[in-house]
Amino acid sequence: MTTVHMYPKPEVPREVAAQIHSYVRIQWPSHADLAMLFCGDPLRRFYAVCGWEPLDSARIRHGHRAAPTAHADNLVMMRFISAKARAARASWEREPVYVGERTW
Repeated sequence: MTTVHMYPKPEVPREVAAQIHSYVRIQWPSHADLAMLFCGDPLRRFYAVCGWEPLDSARIRHGHRAAPTAHADNLVMMRFISAKARAARASWEREPVYVGERTW
């Protein structure tokens, strides 16, 4: 699992969003099946333009593995990069997913 911190502003031009989408589509398939990010609802549209999908029903857990806490303070968005990840999408929407001590 890799963590990448991004702080885009809603006014970022669509050209930049298109470049991000292109980079992920071309570069990530050889490295990852799935990508997940957490953001505030104001950035939902920005990331959707970049190819990310909101998963409002995702059951993300974080904190101590023995007693994880439900993630509830941000929007969860995912990129289903590989065919394997796309086939398992329903599982990501209904099964609990533990992401570690922190969501970042």
